[in-house]
Amino acid sequence: MTILLMILSIAAFLVIDLALEGRRTRQAAENALFHRGHTWAYLEDTGLARVGIDDFARQFVGTIDRIDLPELRKEVRQGDPLFTIVSGKRKIDFVAPIDGQVADVRRDAVRAAMTRTNPYRKGYFVTMYPTAMARNMDELKNAADAPSWIEREIARLYEFVGAYLARPVGVGGTLPDGGAYVPGIAGKVDEPVFKEIVRNFLR
Repeated sequence: MTILLMILSIAAFLVIDLALEGRRTRQAAENALFHRGHTWAYLEDTGLARVGIDDFARQFVGTIDRIDLPELRKEVRQGDPLFTIVSGKRKIDFVAPIDGQVADVRRDAVRAAMTRTNPYRKGYFVTMYPTAMARNMDELKNAADAPSWIEREIARLYEFVGAYLARPVGVGGTLPDGGAYVPGIAGKVDEPVFKEIVRNFLR
């Protein structure tokens, strides 16, 4: 119990720090729309949409080794797998935030994922032709609502992982790095917890 309280206290400080950093980096997201699977679509004046991952997903994944991108002209529905991020031994499918057809992909997507300057314009992986924006809007959050939602999601993630760490059977009492949650949680929890996080947060 003491270990859990210590972990949650550290997590709370990290949440505050991440929230402040995230609030600054999200100021440029005025035209971005966010899906509950933690992908976003940034609508351009041309009618195209740039697609990437949000701050929550970046914190969860940590280091990105590879991004498997979709084929050009692939058609997807909102919530369908769109691209796969590989971090260490973990592969994470991220879903399309909107219906559409793949117009272009970033061959330098791994580098783009690391950008901190205007990430919702420069940190995209895929460009899409939207095909059903009116229908998709019910499942999307706008830029005004997104910052507080992402902060709540980060806090919920730490609570979720803390609850699993508190169980006597399964993952044990601390993370491999000594107990503090840091970017890259995806690689620091056991496979069952990883799968539960993906199912509960990234779909």
